Amino acid sequence: MTRLGGSWSKSIARAFFISTCAGALALGHRANAGNAVAYVNENAAPGGDGLTWATALRDLQPALNLVDPNGGGATTFGQIWVAQGTYLPTEMYGGDPREMSWFLVRNCQILGGFVGNETSADQRDPESNVTILSGDIGVAGVSSDNSRRIL
Repeated sequence: MTRLGGSWSKSIARAFFISTCAGALALGHRANAGNAVAYVNENAAPGGDGLTWATALRDLQPALNLVDPNGGGATTFGQIWVAQGTYLPTEMYGGDPREMSWFLVRNCQILGGFVGNETSADQRDPESNVTILSGDIGVAGVSSDNSRRIL
């Protein structure tokens, strides 16, 4: 994300999420795996399997693990639908908390802007249902303890 004037801008975060997904598609991460969708909603009940909105996962990392369990790229799942909310990375790489990030999965799109009841990606509204992938993992608003990168 881009930091402006000492505070995070939702519009910049939203633009970042949309442009990151578009950029990932332009770089060859186009979904060409199966048609299954994994669902993420930070307000979902704990213990979901991510196979429907009713059983959505609460965090993006378990969804990434679900769609790419072996690290070879998605095969069954073609998309991850992420409901409105703010999501923080939860996996640490290299032993430093500031190295928390997500890794994009080959052959899988990550789409935000959902309320959490849609049945088609065409129903999402990223302007009204803001989905933010944030690196603000420490004290809110303090940049010295944020993730160095999120994707």
